[in-house]
Amino acid sequence: MSTLCLDALIRAAQLDAMPAISPCADHHHWTTDGGRSCQMGADGCSQTVYRCTVCGVIDYGDDDDGPGVTDCKAACGDSMMGWRNGPLDPNPDWLGEPEELKP
Repeated sequence: MSTLCLDALIRAAQLDAMPAISPCADHHHWTTDGGRSCQMGADGCSQTVYRCTVCGVIDYGDDDDGPGVTDCKAACGDSMMGWRNGPLDPNPDWLGEPEELKP
């Protein structure tokens, strides 16, 4: 048997032995990996960026099932807009202030 043929057989066996699915198909193993500014516009609020320690995928908070969105919903509610008209709002009168509060 030639070396080339043996190499091809070894490679085919290696491919057959590889898992057909990602090692994180069921769930990721998240760790924090920095942060980014709030994508909903909350001034002074930071969103944690997560990275899977197994496969390296990064969650920037834009995956509805990821830990970043879960963090935001815990802080600001399901609409992720709970910061509006609160201390993180750079424009607290965005909905309009009652007449008696206007200058």
